[in-house]
Amino acid sequence: MNATEIVLALLCVTLGAAVQSSIGFGASLVSIPLLLLINPVLVPGPALVAGLTVNLIGMGAGLEHTDWRGARWAVVGLLPGTAVAALVLSRFTGTSIAILSALAVLAAVGVSAAGLQPGAGRRTLLGAGFFSGYLNTTAGVGGPPMALAYQDAPAKTLRATLPVVFLAATVLTMVALARTGHLDAVDWRIGLILAPGGAIGYAATRGIAHRIDGDRLRSAVLVISAVSALAALARVLLC
Repeated sequence: MNATEIVLALLCVTLGAAVQSSIGFGASLVSIPLLLLINPVLVPGPALVAGLTVNLIGMGAGLEHTDWRGARWAVVGLLPGTAVAALVLSRFTGTSIAILSALAVLAAVGVSAAGLQPGAGRRTLLGAGFFSGYLNTTAGVGGPPMALAYQDAPAKTLRATLPVVFLAATVLTMVALARTGHLDAVDWRIGLILAPGGAIGYAATRGIAHRIDGDRLRSAVLVISAVSALAALARVLLC
């Protein structure tokens, strides 16, 4: 990777963190398809390492509002979802991973755009955790299933709880990627270079997040993510 790609990738991580600070999720949904456009090697390994900062800051920003009971059930669901994803990744490499990631982003966008109304409760959280773990491991975009599960919760609860689940998902995903050969020392180095973008994104929106129109921003996130994923898919298939 060259310096220009690193700078562009850092900007993508910063933009994603700013979005997540505003609406409670979306860091990966925004950054992953853009990172795929810059250089497919940035996904999923380096993107996940960089995402640690985003989720650690998000979790620390509102611990008193966290739904710990719901987070525990979601984490239970993460385990089989991550395991299934690890099995899938063990059978794919290179270009196939980039295609898989782009398709997973489109699936996540579709789920969010559908506006489904799942019933609240343990089963919903287990299912959301499962799909979050699967999508997080295959493409680094585990946010939409959890956001869907918490769509009727107060904004402060959503913003505080989702980073807890995302952090657990990231750790599990890193273990799965390392065991399947998709997370190495180079991925860690690149990810750590990009990690400050998470802090910059959160700092940029501190104090103004509550003024942002969440519905309009959420719609913009979905449109940008879908277009970027389609562009990344076209790039991979045509190159």
